[in-house]
Amino acid sequence: MMTTAILKDLPKGEVFKRKPTARGVYLKGPYSRSCRSYSCSKWDDMNCDILLRPTTIVYINFDF
Repeated sequence: MMTTAILKDLPKGEVFKRKPTARGVYLKGPYSRSCRSYSCSKWDDMNCDILLRPTTIVYINFDF
């Protein structure tokens, strides 16, 4: 069953989705102090990075 979590509470390397119906799966990366956000990359494309705030609500515990 899919549940919600706050991005800063996930361990590094954890997989998550940004929306419950999203196809893209992301990996939590390191925290950037200069940007005050986490660098997250797509699970299947490591060159696709996004920066997300620590308080972003994400979806975990899903099957893919």
